[in-house]
Amino acid sequence: LTLPNYSFSQALLNNGGNVNALQGSFIYVNGSVVNQSGGDIIVDANAIDHAEMYVTGDITNNATISDDGHIRLLGNWFDNGVFIGGTGTVFLEGGAQILGGTSETVFNNLTLDGSGLKTQTIDKSATGVLNLKHLELQTETNTFFMLNSDSDAILRTTGFVSSLNGGKLS
Repeated sequence: LTLPNYSFSQALLNNGGNVNALQGSFIYVNGSVVNQSGGDIIVDANAIDHAEMYVTGDITNNATISDDGHIRLLGNWFDNGVFIGGTGTVFLEGGAQILGGTSETVFNNLTLDGSGLKTQTIDKSATGVLNLKHLELQTETNTFFMLNSDSDAILRTTGFVSSLNGGKLS
């Protein structure tokens, strides 16, 4: 399924098919996204235009999501499958949000925005940039692995990372 430049939906259930948002496309889901087993969601980009997927609910990935564009999320992130961070950025733009699931997500870029605490329930990683902005990332007893050793890999204004005993930013 290749979507036109603008697509609007109240929910997106991918029951094993392919959803490909081409560069320059905008997908707005006023609800949640569930990517079922065997499904592929591709958020694409080129040198000029990113595709963008904006989701007001949760994203639950039980298959494969590839991100070279922008994913803007107001709900929770539950990764139970494979996430290919590519060159993309995931923006957590809601209130209190959970980074959960059963799979360790390896983001390219992760940007915290909106309001409220962003809380991990499993280890997560980033290969590009972690932008905390003004918010708190709670690793709890989990680890957030920053896989980019550049001095500008973690950005912030007043944001910070907190951990319970055993949790850490690595």
